[in-house]
Amino acid sequence: MLKQSKYIYFVLKQLLVVTLLFEICRLFFLLFNLNYFNETEASEIVLSFFYGLRFDTCAILFLNSIYILLFLLPLKLRDNVTFIKTAHILFISSNILVLFLDCIDWSFFQFSLKRSTSDLFTLLTTGSDTISLLPTYLKQYWFIVIIWLGLGYILLKLSRKNELWLAEQKRGENSHLGTELSCTLITLAIAIIGLRGGIQHRPIATSTAIEYTEARNIPLYINTPFSIMKSLKKSGIKETNYFNKRDLAHFFNPQKEAKKSTFTKKNVVILILESFSKEYVGYLNNGIGYTPFLDSLMQHSLVFPNGYANAKRSVEGIPAIVAGIPALMDEPFASSIYQTNEITSLASILKENSYSTSFFHGGANGTMNFNSFTKIAGFEKYYGKTEYNNNADFDGKWGIFDEPFMQYFANEINKKKGSFLAVLFSLSSHHPYSIPLKHKGKFKEGPLEIHKSIGYTDYSLKQFFNTAKKMKWYENTLFVLVADHTSISKKSFYQNRMGSYQIPIVYFAPDNSLDSINKTITQQIDITPTLLHLLSYNKPYFCFGNNALDSKASHYAVNYINNTFYYVNKNYALEFDGTKTTAIYDLKADSLLQHNLYPIIAKESKESENRLKALIQTYNNRIINNRLK
Repeated sequence: MLKQSKYIYFVLKQLLVVTLLFEICRLFFLLFNLNYFNETEASEIVLSFFYGLRFDTCAILFLNSIYILLFLLPLKLRDNVTFIKTAHILFISSNILVLFLDCIDWSFFQFSLKRSTSDLFTLLTTGSDTISLLPTYLKQYWFIVIIWLGLGYILLKLSRKNELWLAEQKRGENSHLGTELSCTLITLAIAIIGLRGGIQHRPIATSTAIEYTEARNIPLYINTPFSIMKSLKKSGIKETNYFNKRDLAHFFNPQKEAKKSTFTKKNVVILILESFSKEYVGYLNNGIGYTPFLDSLMQHSLVFPNGYANAKRSVEGIPAIVAGIPALMDEPFASSIYQTNEITSLASILKENSYSTSFFHGGANGTMNFNSFTKIAGFEKYYGKTEYNNNADFDGKWGIFDEPFMQYFANEINKKKGSFLAVLFSLSSHHPYSIPLKHKGKFKEGPLEIHKSIGYTDYSLKQFFNTAKKMKWYENTLFVLVADHTSISKKSFYQNRMGSYQIPIVYFAPDNSLDSINKTITQQIDITPTLLHLLSYNKPYFCFGNNALDSKASHYAVNYINNTFYYVNKNYALEFDGTKTTAIYDLKADSLLQHNLYPIIAKESKESENRLKALIQTYNNRIINNRLK
């Protein structure tokens, strides 16, 4: 065997070991998320293991590029024992790390419905929650840790076997330098093709998977290291120009006109409920749910049964709710390079009209940049775990239990003078779903672990309203109850692309003047304009959303995941890859989104596609150029 050939063969064997482990990870990813992929054809699942090799190869070659070069370059030190041991440590440690990142997504995918991207590192390093919650995660997902250690053991054993094979080969073979260089160059050329994912014009991206499957199955075809690797390159969004200025304004205009009315300075309280999927709310599911108090409140409220979240994570849901900024890019706005942009929010608008503005969250101060973002959004005061200052009510993992923190919330806003906007973001229905010991066994259990904590937060809401009713500000207040995003689900409808974004959106006035059910499609970014309408606000302002009560407005919901935009109106759900529509579903006849009607009804959906394009163009170009006011 030529000297260079044995090293090429050795490296290939090492990479094949990692490839095998990536495929095993894909299998575990599938098994852990069978509920999500239960409607995926068996043949397509099989193909994911074949076509997935393209994305695996790209990630593996990138992650092991230094290791590959160390053995392919014709250097004499390749026979040195110390060199081989050092290279071995590099190979094992780097690949065990990326396998760990893939393992994390086996469980995290249930909440995000996408493979993690580079913003995972931002979320992990923002605030102190990661350190405090790590023992809990390790305890709850110990089996994932065991599997990961098993994968590491396989890697260690097979890699060591390959190294022993290399050591047994004859050393000091005579080989012409030119021959060695030729072999190296040819091998590197092949590696570069693999790194690019083929010989096509551009290197493959996450969206390349759409060539093999529909958008919802993309996470099965790619892998988490690939997703992170590709998102590392992204420095922001790109300007788009689907329309000229006149046509753009025809399809979408974020500048809201002033109304001829008298501004009613009522207080505004927004209660953002952690992970409150529509699926959990009995009032919206024929009485089957875990929210008896919220159900009773909704009987006297303005309820939107067709409410949608604009995001799948809290750090994205908060900007949508309080500032009308949907999550239409890979990185959360609050942690992106645009996070210091000037923005218009409900807080900034009401602050200009002499309202006091405050944001409450019982988690550690700094969690997910909430305190920084809310300050940029115009909130004057932030109340977190630090301000609460009583660890007796700390759940030991995430923050202050909902019941005592909501009482604190009521008492603090009772100190406000004049009109106020107060936003509370609940906490206890976040993983690990902690409930105070005194309430153990009190709340209805269901098939999902989160159900009991949903019941506890609902109970905490009841105690909050019982307290608030006795306070002077209560009668002159508009309340909004809305989820930040959805969570894990049990029913098929809530696992599909549209159902997995459906949340309760409720407006309540103590005098019951809003008592009605409105089946209009609405979304989180509509909350600001809807509230301003209810307040009879009479000045122009900027917002991506629409007043949900405006019969003349275009009502829809939009979100973005796995490099695909989704737009839903009263008739259709539309998938758009940034260039063209790839799928259309009839929501009334096909609620589970099983029959793609594109291009059969392409004409009927053209208006929706144009409105979505106009929204994307406005969103991208205004964020890039800092024109969100």
